[in-house]
Amino acid sequence: TRAAQLFTERHANKPVHRKIVLELVRKFRETGSVGNKKRNNERPVRNEAVEVAVLGHVALDHRLSTRQLASVSGVSRGSVQRILKHYKFHPYKIHLLHELHEDDFDRRVQFCEVMTERAMHNPNFLFNICFSDECSFFLNGTVNRHNCRYWSDENPRIFS
Repeated sequence: TRAAQLFTERHANKPVHRKIVLELVRKFRETGSVGNKKRNNERPVRNEAVEVAVLGHVALDHRLSTRQLASVSGVSRGSVQRILKHYKFHPYKIHLLHELHEDDFDRRVQFCEVMTERAMHNPNFLFNICFSDECSFFLNGTVNRHNCRYWSDENPRIFS
């Protein structure tokens, strides 16, 4: 178009493609403006029946994810998150803790002494050990707990 050519002649370092000009002309003819339409950022009207349904599913099974809650409740995941946030529910993570026994402290001190002694005799000893940031290795196929959350309005203090 002629407008694109004129703009490119005047502003050689900022060429404009003719499709952009045609789109702006179309938008101006349809709306009377070249500006973008205002978006509707209004939140949906709160529905007590939906809230009760979501909270009921959480009460029945507190381990459901927000995706699963959305699926069984028939609402969007965002609505589920908004409802849970409104009622001050949080996704608590279950922590695996090792039970400590009376002799554990002595065994840990002994382990540190042995490792220190071995490192003194062989400076490369610690480089031959593979340290991992994985939480736990289970031989019995226990489910990965990183994806496990417990929805509650107060910390349930669940330990395994």
